[in-house]
Amino acid sequence: MALKGGGDSWRQGIDLLAPWIALVAVKNFSLETAGRDAQGQQLWRTRTVPIADCLCPLPRFIAALKTAGYSGSYSPHSEYEGSHSFRELSTDECLQQTAVDLQYLRTLL
Repeated sequence: MALKGGGDSWRQGIDLLAPWIALVAVKNFSLETAGRDAQGQQLWRTRTVPIADCLCPLPRFIAALKTAGYSGSYSPHSEYEGSHSFRELSTDECLQQTAVDLQYLRTLL
């Protein structure tokens, strides 16, 4: 929601969609420059990063979900393999990062 709406507009999304939210996927990302297009416009790409890092304000997001009455499941997404990841992790490293992410997520719940 942070990527699509920026700022605090994600709160409006929660308010509008709260009755229908059944599962919340949890991941975080950073933005980095990716050159320029043919007209000179700056291009950007996302990188998946540990959930405690970067753009998504997860503590405020989860607090807003609680305020809206959400009591469903959270699904951490460990997308740390491939070129979209902050770095290429082995399976063991991915499991370790997922454990760190889950520990952080639990502090917010």
